[in-house]
Amino acid sequence: MSSREDLDESQAAQDRILAALRGLRFGSVTAVVQDGVVVQVDRTEKFRVERREAAVTPAPRAAR
Repeated sequence: MSSREDLDESQAAQDRILAALRGLRFGSVTAVVQDGVVVQVDRTEKFRVERREAAVTPAPRAAR
């Protein structure tokens, strides 16, 4: 592979990683590398669910 092709491939990998990061609030982006080349980019996104106050309040303890 020529030096120019290596640079193009590297730029494409960087673009994919940046695209995976764009808009991510909670989660992770993983780059899988084989022989010094990014072959896969995984994005795992977490969504936080707001709980209502009533659901957060613990139940009263029973008397012993």
